[in-house]
Amino acid sequence: MFGGYKYIDCFDQCPVDLLVNSRKDQLSRLEQPYYNIAKIFKVLKKSPTASYLLKEITTYNFNIVCDDQLSADTAGFHDNTSTLILPVFDDKIFVYKKNFAAALLTVASILRRALKSNQGHFHRFDLEPLEYLRLIRLVEADIDAVTIQIAWELRTAGEPHVWRQILADDKGDLAVIFTNSFNRYPVGQFDGRVLRSVYRQWFADPDRVNAADHKGLELLDMALAHPEYFTVEGDQKLSKNDIRKLQKNLPFSSYLDGINVFGRWFDGLKDPFNQTHLHHILQDLDYIQNYHS
Repeated sequence: MFGGYKYIDCFDQCPVDLLVNSRKDQLSRLEQPYYNIAKIFKVLKKSPTASYLLKEITTYNFNIVCDDQLSADTAGFHDNTSTLILPVFDDKIFVYKKNFAAALLTVASILRRALKSNQGHFHRFDLEPLEYLRLIRLVEADIDAVTIQIAWELRTAGEPHVWRQILADDKGDLAVIFTNSFNRYPVGQFDGRVLRSVYRQWFADPDRVNAADHKGLELLDMALAHPEYFTVEGDQKLSKNDIRKLQKNLPFSSYLDGINVFGRWFDGLKDPFNQTHLHHILQDLDYIQNYHS
């Protein structure tokens, strides 16, 4: 997210459009590991939500690079070059359903994260620190909630191993809430009501909230450490337009209608280490602002 030009230039980039829209005969000529990523995309397209995300990222002309140093559950997005950074998925992932499910979830999650990063959410250093941390929590909740919906849609499309993988990990409660909400609103999958229920549940786990706060604080720290790249003003408030942008790039709009994301349920900073970290950032920010005044 921060710089990384030399890192990206070490790899051959592949346009996402080539992997998403190529014909079968074209895919067979792709080099490994891009051929396997194309196969993952093909399965993800069974999910209406994932298919929509894939169309969105091709619209933005994103690229892909594969790094064999990344673990199979790690992926990233490089903003300046609009590049998805994925691990190398070898042929073994197609042999074991559990491994394949994990790969599908990794890629589904990074599709949503890339779109949110491309909107500039992670670089909103004009926001007050507490407002910035709230935005990061809201974005992380969105990414996980959308990934849950994709997993459910893959389940209904004949890929049940993805849903079982979700149930077995630390986001199992989100899957349970999705199912319960779906039973109450049979068409809620298509208008955002089910996604809204999952989104609210995300904040019920303090570990998820604390992890998002930690990530936001790290990003603020890195921005402060690199004034040559970033200006940390820290004096703006989150707006309704920020929340509107957060909900974009989905088959439906305004799935957060009826939720006050500025309410206490969506607060964070319960972890004492995060509180201390924020205190030091506020001191640094105050020093910088006074120094330049």
